[in-house]
Amino acid sequence: MSRLISGEDMRPDGWVIVQPNVYRFAVVDDGQFVVRTVIREYLATEVVWDR
Repeated sequence: MSRLISGEDMRPDGWVIVQPNVYRFAVVDDGQFVVRTVIREYLATEVVWDR
């Protein structure tokens, strides 16, 4: 969560690059809490929590 505040390792579209072409994630909070991940540009997940 500190990356969201500092902007460290974040692209302008909100994705955090943990390892280029290996792992990235994005967190969105717009009435629902959404976490998206992409692993090796092959496997993608999205988890949504309602408030």
